[in-house]
Amino acid sequence: SDGQVLTSTGAGSPPAFEAAGSDYVKIQTTTLGSGTAAWSVDGWIDGSTYKAYAIYVYNFSHADNGSWVQGRWNISGSTHTGTDYSYCVAQAHSGGSIDATQEASQSYWRIATNSTTTSKSLSGQIILYDPTNTSFFHGHTQVFFGYDGTTNFISTAGGGVLRSTSALTGITFFSSAGGDITAGSTVTIYGIKG
Repeated sequence: SDGQVLTSTGAGSPPAFEAAGSDYVKIQTTTLGSGTAAWSVDGWIDGSTYKAYAIYVYNFSHADNGSWVQGRWNISGSTHTGTDYSYCVAQAHSGGSIDATQEASQSYWRIATNSTTTSKSLSGQIILYDPTNTSFFHGHTQVFFGYDGTTNFISTAGGGVLRSTSALTGITFFSSAGGDITAGSTVTIYGIKG
């Protein structure tokens, strides 16, 4: 049957079809219906079931050509804007340059630069580690690809930490220049069991 696997029921008895288990489980897909200056995707973190999360971003763009897509974590359903984010991001451009950006004590972290050309949208992945553990600061890693606002393809890799032990509940995306995140941007989230 669909979604089941054949398993052994013990020596001398016939095998049976049972529900397949997984340590990597799709939680939700959300597509932005209309443009907004800050897009919050909240309420998907369940620390009793998952230890980490894979956040996939597809066809992402905003209204500010060449500006950075930035992120903030949510605490208790609200965007955390305190100056306790630190991050490092390296971004390679197909035109031959490589940028490295690192900052501490910021109210955001940088993800990647972005083009407003629809066919040059941003996509990638963020891995968030143990976001409900209140004994440790919260870290993530990220990899993205897209365009830098010109004709250059970009690839970024990096990570960051929120120097807070408050449990996280979600993520908020926004543009460094203040323009809207574009309708059609999509986020899919998977939980990873520990």
